[in-house]
Amino acid sequence: MKIKDIRRDKSNYKEIIDESDIDEIIERPLREAVKDLFRKNIITIMSSANEINVQWLDEDGNNMYQTREDFDATKYSYGEGFAYIILDYDSLSDKNKKTIDNLYNELNSQEEQQIYTKPITTEQSYKGNKRIIYAIHQVENPEHAWQIDSENTLGLLTGTGAEASDIDFMRKSNFVYTTPYTERSVIIRYPVNEETEEEEVEEFFSSICSKLETQERRISINDAMQNETQFSDLDKSRLQEIAKSIFAEQHRKMPLQPYTRHILVTEQEKKEIIARYIKAYKDFTIESIKKQTNEDMTDEQKYKVIFDYFVNRYKYDYSILDTEIAFEYFRKAFSSYGNILRPYIKNIENYSQMSHFEQVHKIIEQIPTDESHEELLELMKSAEEYYSRANEFKKNNRNYRYGNLYITKYGVCQNFAIAFKEMCDAFKLPCESIGGHILSGDTNVGHAWNAIIVNGDIRYVDLSSAIHSKDGTYPNNTPEDFFNTNEQKLERVDNGKNRTLSEESKEKILEMKKRIHPFNPNGSGTISGKYDIADEEPSLDWKNVMIL
Repeated sequence: MKIKDIRRDKSNYKEIIDESDIDEIIERPLREAVKDLFRKNIITIMSSANEINVQWLDEDGNNMYQTREDFDATKYSYGEGFAYIILDYDSLSDKNKKTIDNLYNELNSQEEQQIYTKPITTEQSYKGNKRIIYAIHQVENPEHAWQIDSENTLGLLTGTGAEASDIDFMRKSNFVYTTPYTERSVIIRYPVNEETEEEEVEEFFSSICSKLETQERRISINDAMQNETQFSDLDKSRLQEIAKSIFAEQHRKMPLQPYTRHILVTEQEKKEIIARYIKAYKDFTIESIKKQTNEDMTDEQKYKVIFDYFVNRYKYDYSILDTEIAFEYFRKAFSSYGNILRPYIKNIENYSQMSHFEQVHKIIEQIPTDESHEELLELMKSAEEYYSRANEFKKNNRNYRYGNLYITKYGVCQNFAIAFKEMCDAFKLPCESIGGHILSGDTNVGHAWNAIIVNGDIRYVDLSSAIHSKDGTYPNNTPEDFFNTNEQKLERVDNGKNRTLSEESKEKILEMKKRIHPFNPNGSGTISGKYDIADEEPSLDWKNVMIL
């Protein structure tokens, strides 16, 4: 097939998450090349190989140069007469940048390779035979495009002084106004006309991309944190500070985007930064609890300080619980009535892009309201109710953020059980995180709590149930009902919740019992007095936090 016969794909921007996404949004002559780049962790921004590249046409099929007097050809002409792939320059490894530079010299004429000594302006055209274009993207207002006229200007632009590689890029670069997804790019092009076959284009781009090597994917730390809902904008700035400290500790130069100065990180570096940040908050919690304890306290009293700290300062994440219950109702409905539900789901446009609440609501609208569908409707309406409750919780809790307990102050049973054990470990108090199931309404949900050792006996702490009691969702109980209790009392205060223990947790408790004898308790004194808990938010000394 000729390039002129390939219809333009008008799909909106879509991030390539999986290789299969490429088949949906990338035109056939460029697919194999883009797949190769994807496997090598090289970020592609845009690509095009279709009829519009042969003759630059508007939406009505007219040549834009001939029909529109106001059309600024310098903005878009890199695609006039060329198939192309745009790469995110700043995401490239140093070795791949060097390869691109060699290709720039190899594929472009001597005239095209000249280093500009005069200011680059928007009047400069992209017309010609350049196969490799270095581009600066300016997407807001063309009148404010950067005028790079010297090394000094570049130094002022970057704020911290320009590096030789950046200066070289600027001198070779053109302005492009078409994408907000990157600041600097490399545009690889191949000339096409009415006779150009797609195989010819495919061979060229595959050959070019084969010269690039597999690299660690490196993106802006701000972009890396985009889907991390547990972090606020303030958190993100602190994460950037931690990133700086990590590079300094390892005597490494920070890879930066030249204009924003955002730090570029790999996935592994991102994990290290987040872990360091969480550790800072965890360490702060340990220090806060330490201020409420002393050496004269019994283990029982220390356990109580930890218990009070979490009950008084942290909140239960009801949105997660309600979402889990909602999903359980949906799972039950699908298990029994999947043959009915599947055709309904297929008929719902953009189903996969909807929230769970919207999905369930749309399904309910299609289910007939006769007796034969009564049970199915009941299950789906229960799912809708709990999804709605989850949304309402998020709406009513202004500071709500889903994520790590120490950072967000919101958690579910498992988060609390793990955190309680971590605090006990810090104070050398015997503790295990255990779990099983418990009834919530008429639905069995997973549950987690803790086993501790007090005065030679196995005792139990259930932080999340204690917080439920504080919130009034367990109106017949107080938080203290779930501290330092035995199995019998735990069953009574559960009020028919049918608490069960997993086999793994039974093994943990058995191992704890083996450690008890011989056991030398610290004492068995009763708990008296209250321990002051600070109300203010953690105030971290970030200078000290960085050195962990």
